[in-house]
Amino acid sequence: ERIWHYALPMLVAAAGFIAAGMTHDNAIQLAALTLVLAGVISACYGPFYSLLASVSSGKTSAAGIAVANALATTGGFLGPVVVGFLHDQRGNYAAAMAALAAGCTISVLVVLAMGRAMATQPIAQASTT
Repeated sequence: ERIWHYALPMLVAAAGFIAAGMTHDNAIQLAALTLVLAGVISACYGPFYSLLASVSSGKTSAAGIAVANALATTGGFLGPVVVGFLHDQRGNYAAAMAALAAGCTISVLVVLAMGRAMATQPIAQASTT
């Protein structure tokens, strides 16, 4: 169930990126980017970190969360660089929004694949010592 609590809001975010890139109306772009923000915030914090904690326990859980935070920080740098580069190349934000939507969609596919792999394994229990 946690997988769908991540996947569905991220798909909403991807749809918001696509809608924002396809229109030139500022009000529609604002509404679409509001959907993006709502989707990313509701997908990333609770469900994402609970998925990380469910695949490991103890020190490996802490290391997994640290790696996820490091990757998120890297994405926080690369995202604006890619958006700026694509805007400079194309003259508008359509390609940049499509690239961000692709990133959301790829993350959903990775989580769904991880969920299929987790379905065949028992859930790791946290250490009580």
